[in-house]
Amino acid sequence: MATCNNNQYLDREEVAIMIKEAFGTATKLVKYYSTNLSDKRVGFMSSHRTLVVVVEENDCEQKTYSFFLKSIPYEIENQLSWILESKIFTKETNFFKFIVPELMASINDKSWIARCYFVKDDLMVFEDLKVKKFKISTKILDEPCVRAALSSYAKLHAASILAERRIGKSWIDLYPELLEEVLFVCKGMSYKWINTGVDINVAIAEKLGFDHKSVSAMFSQIFDKAAPSKKRQNVLCHGDPWSYNLMFDDSQPLPKCVLVDFQVVRYVPPMFEIAQFMHITTGREFRKQRETEMLKHYHDVLCKTLKENSDGQAPVPSFSDILDQYEEMKIVGIISAALYNPTILVNGDVMTEKLKSFDGFADLMFGSDRVKFMLEYMEKDTIFKDRLVECITELIERSNILQANK
Repeated sequence: MATCNNNQYLDREEVAIMIKEAFGTATKLVKYYSTNLSDKRVGFMSSHRTLVVVVEENDCEQKTYSFFLKSIPYEIENQLSWILESKIFTKETNFFKFIVPELMASINDKSWIARCYFVKDDLMVFEDLKVKKFKISTKILDEPCVRAALSSYAKLHAASILAERRIGKSWIDLYPELLEEVLFVCKGMSYKWINTGVDINVAIAEKLGFDHKSVSAMFSQIFDKAAPSKKRQNVLCHGDPWSYNLMFDDSQPLPKCVLVDFQVVRYVPPMFEIAQFMHITTGREFRKQRETEMLKHYHDVLCKTLKENSDGQAPVPSFSDILDQYEEMKIVGIISAALYNPTILVNGDVMTEKLKSFDGFADLMFGSDRVKFMLEYMEKDTIFKDRLVECITELIERSNILQANK
């Protein structure tokens, strides 16, 4: 485990600055090195490592600490091209440089986000949540984890509202470039990813005997809805609400949840995010039985957080408004799941193997054989198949509802 000296990581002076931020000026750096976070590929759009530092404190005793190091994945060219084109890594570094300090100044409860100790253009260093017994849950979440995640999203959204009130300007006015949409856009590699995702869903619809024309037409709705609303209140949204961007501890009866990975942060109505989260991380049967109850939980935490951090002065949305907004954004959740699932539900070992090769990332995300690979993989993994079929069925049903309401 050699000391890091690659320019994509940290030099000694940078680590010294980082430990002063973490421990104070009386702490002296002795040595540092980085190790692989996992044998498997974790994360699509960044490289993840553990940064280990040995420090000497006031009593001259040496202590060892670990941190989470996130950097641009220079080692995968196709992946790097998408990151540089979309500027998603820059989006996250600027989010932690400029926006997070304002959010932290506006809310007492800071437990919903990992503390960031060092930021530069191609790298960030965070607290090591594993030390605090946080871990990633399953891809489909159980009810306690759903409630915990909704609590954290509510606190993020509340902090967004509170900070805007304190500053006196909207986030989109302050940081228009930072909040520019990077995923649901009609250009570049993101658009290629969307188009191949549409092709996958059309192929599944054809296989099931559905009208694939209505499937293709539905996806175009995501572009307008991903823009800031002119009629509803917008908030800062995490932007990528799938289970591997959520870390949970083992608190009982409700775990604590920390949101990680803000590479596609956006400024939209809050139910855009909640509809995405509910459709990507829960099954249809769970939503049928518990959806309203989960939305009530989100609303309760949002209102409580707004009241506690503004002496009751911040306006709070009604629950009926939340329900109306969620119904409007439900199509966002269904489309997002239809686009995400063909990638995020692939088995971890298969994912790791695919991403080892030069062309593996492109094949998985937007390669010409992506549809063929996914259809073949459906026949090997019944859980994967069931989730994709469930999603396309919901998409067809929502299309029929929208057509009937016209």
